[in-house]
Amino acid sequence: METNLKKDRSFIGRLLNVDRKILYIVFVIAVGFPMIYPVGLPLGVNYKVIDCYDQITSVPEGGNVLFCLSMFSGNYPEIEGGMVAMTRHLFSLPVNIYFISFVSPVSVTILHELVMPQVDTQGKIYGEDWVNFGYYVGLDTAQVSFVNDMKGLVKEDYLGNDVSGFEIMENVDTAMDFDLIISVGSSDWNNIIKNIVARTEDPYLIGQVAVNTPQMMAFYGAEISGILDGMRGGAEYELYSGFKGVGLSQMDSQSTGHLVVIAAILIGNIGYSYQRYGRKQE
Repeated sequence: METNLKKDRSFIGRLLNVDRKILYIVFVIAVGFPMIYPVGLPLGVNYKVIDCYDQITSVPEGGNVLFCLSMFSGNYPEIEGGMVAMTRHLFSLPVNIYFISFVSPVSVTILHELVMPQVDTQGKIYGEDWVNFGYYVGLDTAQVSFVNDMKGLVKEDYLGNDVSGFEIMENVDTAMDFDLIISVGSSDWNNIIKNIVARTEDPYLIGQVAVNTPQMMAFYGAEISGILDGMRGGAEYELYSGFKGVGLSQMDSQSTGHLVVIAAILIGNIGYSYQRYGRKQE
């Protein structure tokens, strides 16, 4: 059969025997081009994404948002779109933003090196309108301490500056003064629920890798008020909020890449069927 295919000079025969390097080139173009020039393929918006948007926009003027950073270098590419879009949205609102990590110092670095360069701070001033508390080791212990005695735990920001002199600290005395809790990366989402959300009873939004969503759905509508499901959730949030960015480009890239794979499978099977059955009838 393989010998017959190689000798076949018909259009289908040539198509089936195309050099695999050409297929690789087509696939690279299909994946890479939309990352540079987004195609704008149709994308529906999930109700969980709309819930995230509504919760953020419902924070009252002068309200306080606790943003827990749970990103690693391994999961950040999938959740970058959602992270950047939500951060942009928050900075466009008259709210106070408090970043903190209970998971890894890498999260703090990602925020300042990869996220903030993509965010228009809208005139917000560090220390007055937003602050980064940095990383606190201990996970459960740190989170419980944060709720029990926030100002006793948090004395410095990520640069080692004394936060007691920051104007933004006048807006919060305890963890009960937050109006909304967000975490992105969410390797500690269950810890946040039991240690923080269960105590403060604030709405809790999560941006996380899509594989974790089934576990989280058991808490949806109660402890969890909104979820961005991985790359697609971030892209949907960009589309719905109007803060378009890398998430939509990533979804275009993924979709066009899948289309090329599907087309290759279809062409291969149609050609094979023709070679095996169609030629016999001729």
